[in-house]
Order: sequence, then structure tokens, then C-alpha cells
Amino acid sequence: MSPAASTPDNTPAVDSLLQVRDLHKRFDRQVVLDGVSLHVNRGETLVVLGPSGAGKSVLLKCIVGLLRADAGAITWRRRRIDGLSERELAGVRREVGFLFQLGGLFDSMSVAQNVAFPLREHLGLKLDACMDRVQAVLDLVGMGEFLHAELADLSGGQQRRVALARAIVLEPTALLYDEPTTGLDPVRSDIVAQIIRRLQSELSLTAIVVTHDIALARKVADRMLLLNHGRVHVCDKAQAVLDSPDPIVRQFLEGTAPPLQEHT
Repeated sequence: MSPAASTPDNTPAVDSLLQVRDLHKRFDRQVVLDGVSLHVNRGETLVVLGPSGAGKSVLLKCIVGLLRADAGAITWRRRRIDGLSERELAGVRREVGFLFQLGGLFDSMSVAQNVAFPLREHLGLKLDACMDRVQAVLDLVGMGEFLHAELADLSGGQQRRVALARAIVLEPTALLYDEPTTGLDPVRSDIVAQIIRRLQSELSLTAIVVTHDIALARKVADRMLLLNHGRVHVCDKAQAVLDSPDPIVRQFLEGTAPPLQEHT
């Protein structure tokens, strides 16, 4: 299927915040991203799906400059950012929050210290001066009562919500989620889905959600993009992708593997 035929809803809107054009990334001989193009419109949630090794997490890291793409262009608010220095990227990273796959919290810090860390790092604020903001974002993710708790006293799902609070404490315009429900049971995964929807509704957050969790994707996506072998296989409105008869889409959504080859 050609890219033109497979991306009927992949035309940027006038107010598109982020555009990725013809992105390439390889590690030695392994091609991970092979000409990926996408956009994210203001206030929408784009869910990026794909099997393990399809390049989903690498794509996110390229967008925020944690990895450098080999070729292609990344535009944020109509400004090329793929060639910016670490110092120049600092301003972009204040606008684009990142939720790491396993949270990325500091075990040696309390909940309050973890959430306050970006405020202290980027704005130079003292911990006492951060507490009102820290309390507000913890309330937003349903963790307000754990302000003074230690990470060791929290469950995996609770720690994930603390990581979410830290990701939004600088009031970003967009938030990138890297497998936000990894390791969580279905109930706690649903809590994460509710929080993603709440942040979009209450903060008007634009979001890219990388996941292989189909239940989560169904609950939060405005549009869905499926990566396959480093390329965009399909990108369309969520329901159009869910209803797609395309065999690769159906195989991924239904979790069916091709038959194993018998030895002869």
C-alpha cells in the first residue's frame, strides 16, 4: 500500500503544532524509521500504534531531541527544531512534556520533590515556592493526598500518575506519552486513560500517545497511526482505523500472528 493511499487523514491543519516530514533513523545496519511523516493538530490526541521494534519510541525521542534523526525535518510551531543545539532545545522541551515508558522518577526523592524537579531545574525555584503548583498537578491526576509520600510506598500505577504530574508541572502545550500503561493491570490502565482525556479536556493538551494497548487507544485517540517496518502504514481518524479491512491493521488490532511455518 502506498503512503498516499494509506494516509487519507494525514494532511496538517492550519493550526498544526507539530509536523514530522520524511524522518529517517537507523542504528548501524538496522533501519528503524524509514521516511515517517505525520502531524499533530492543536488540541488533538494522536495515538501511534505498531508492533515491538516498529520505531514508536525512537520516533518520540527524535521529536524531543533525545535522539538525532539521520534525515528529515521536525517542525514545532512552524520552526525547524531537528537541528537545534541542546541549549536551544531547552525552550522546546518546556513546551513539550515527555512521559517516559517506566516513569523515570528519582527513587531518592519524595513525590513532592520529584514533581517539583522541573520547576527547580528550569525556573530555579525553591521547593517551598513550588508546593502550590505541585499540589495542583497532583490533584489533577488524583494523587493529591500523596504529596509527602515516598516513592517506595506507592504502587506502580500510582508512580505512573506521579510521573504524569511531573510531566505537566511546567504547563506544556503538548505531551508525549511513551507506553503509559506498560506493566499496569486493566483497571489501572483505565485510570491512565481517564487522566489522558482529562488533561486534554481541562488543559487543552495536544498529545502523542505511543502504545500497543488497543483498549487505551480506543479510549483516547482522535486519530490513529500504525507504524509497520519503520513506515506509516495507515493514519486516519480513530474509528476509520478501527474499522479498516486492511489485513495488517486487522492483524495488529486483533492480536493475531501469521501461522508458524512447519519444519519439513
